[in-house]
Amino acid sequence: MYAYDDSRVVLTSECPDDSDYINASYIHGFDQLQKFIACQGPTQEIISDFWRMIWQQNIEKVVMLTNLFEFGTLKCLQYWPEDINGECKHGGVLIKYVGIKETFDYNIRSLEITKYGETRRLNQFHFKSWPDNDVPETTWSLVDFWRAVAKCDDTSTSPILVHCSSGVGPSGTFIALDNLIAQAQIENCVRPLHVVEVLRQQRVNMVQTKEQYKYLHEALAEVLLIGTNYWVTRQFESIYNLMIGKDIESSKTRIEQQFELITKSAYYARGQNAAIATGLVNDHIGTQNEAMIMKATESKPQCIVLSALGESRAFIALTSLHDDTAENFWSLVGKQACKTMIEFSNRSEGSYKAATYLGQKKGGRVGRHYVTLTEESHDRGFEERTYSYKEDKKGSSLKTFKQFHVPGTNEEPDKQSMLDLIEAILTWQSQLSTDTPILIKDGSNFHRSGLVVVLMSEICRIVKHDGQINLVETIVSMKHQEKHIINSAAQLKICYDAILAYVQKPGIYQNLCLSTE
Repeated sequence: MYAYDDSRVVLTSECPDDSDYINASYIHGFDQLQKFIACQGPTQEIISDFWRMIWQQNIEKVVMLTNLFEFGTLKCLQYWPEDINGECKHGGVLIKYVGIKETFDYNIRSLEITKYGETRRLNQFHFKSWPDNDVPETTWSLVDFWRAVAKCDDTSTSPILVHCSSGVGPSGTFIALDNLIAQAQIENCVRPLHVVEVLRQQRVNMVQTKEQYKYLHEALAEVLLIGTNYWVTRQFESIYNLMIGKDIESSKTRIEQQFELITKSAYYARGQNAAIATGLVNDHIGTQNEAMIMKATESKPQCIVLSALGESRAFIALTSLHDDTAENFWSLVGKQACKTMIEFSNRSEGSYKAATYLGQKKGGRVGRHYVTLTEESHDRGFEERTYSYKEDKKGSSLKTFKQFHVPGTNEEPDKQSMLDLIEAILTWQSQLSTDTPILIKDGSNFHRSGLVVVLMSEICRIVKHDGQINLVETIVSMKHQEKHIINSAAQLKICYDAILAYVQKPGIYQNLCLSTE
């Protein structure tokens, strides 16, 4: 597989032995010439040329759509240093690994590259959820990844370097999606077949398989159904008033109609739960892309990891927890260095008895751990408790926030109780020196915890991204990980109510969210 002569990237020779050829092609964007360079993944033979191209083309963004290995087979040579602050050199370019932001589906690595005494910054966007000879489990994962690439320094005019293993399948699908989104925004229509045909005139086999072509349509439908636009806080009150109203020809509010679209989006998920794989969470949860769920047994609680707040393991949801699982629960707390737990429970005698796994005021052993309740307070509709725990002279503390509801009722929680709880949690989190996963226990199938997860994520995102609001993006992203999150139009309405209350009085949350960065 070779690049066409009329679209190939021609390298400038820097020494007599240099070739001007690399298997890379200029690809036009929908409204920008040579917006992309599609390239095969680096191998030992071309890694120097790969970096020579990056330098000569002044590349600022690299999009990587393959893992290094698939089923024990090398798909792409690692072309950046192994460790943060590490360095390596290829093609006369010194590469320094500056930092990384990890999410469930992708990583964003920051690199510094130096040549001839000049230093430049480079961002590498590494999508981890594209299996070899297949397509991703969900369409939302690629849409979310595309958004991350698009919003990062979108003023740059340098080509975006896109590669997978061969530089045609996943690479072609990503570029086609970008072009189709631009076409929808500019022409108010989309022509997937024509777009792919034009790509194939520039590089052979772009969008390589039938499955990829179908997946492209599904991802595009995701974008067109849900949208990619943000609101800002000053617009939200008018948006809120619009959403609680009805169209003339409809008996449903716009929030109810939007919930139906969100449900369709979640339905398109290829897996039941994008964050789920079988395994032992307390054995493997620290390993990338491994064991996101553990099925409940007599001695082990069921756990689901949720990516949010820009972190790949922001929340660990415990859907089954009782005295028999106590020892493994405290092992999980210690191993993940968890400092915070949110619990939702019925206000009944049974619920208090079920909570003895957390420990008592007088202290006592829970398996290998010595656990003591050290502080307790009740305020604003929830209780706060602090526990200390030790194992082999090593120990720490866990603060729990417990909110009750009356059993046998179907009442939705009010927005103020949700905001009060979130404010208390963020106040506590702001006092911690490091970010660790937040534990959540909810026996109601994410009925209440889903609201808290979504609202915490959205409030912190609003603060950290200069007032940008996109409730739908947050909800869809969470529902693709756990389908029961925000499971009714009434809950979506609560989200709108809570965000409206937040934007009308944001001060406390702004200070707390910024202090956790």
